[in-house]
Amino acid sequence: MWHTDVKFNGDGYVPDISFDDAVGGSVGAGWRWFGIEYTSIRYKSALTGTVDGSSVGATFAWKF
Repeated sequence: MWHTDVKFNGDGYVPDISFDDAVGGSVGAGWRWFGIEYTSIRYKSALTGTVDGSSVGATFAWKF
C-alpha cells in the first residue's frame, strides 16, 4: 500500500504534523466468515522522526 498526504490534526492541543509518503504491506488470511489481517507501515516526519502505524485486525463477514 502507498499512503500519500498523511496529516495529523492536533486540534489546537498539539501541533499539526505532516508526514512524508509511506509504503507498507498488508497480509491477511480467513476462513468462512472470520479473518485476520496484519498491516506494516511507518511514517516519517521532520518533527517526530519515524512513527510506527502498524496494526492487527479481525474481520467478520455475514451474508444476508
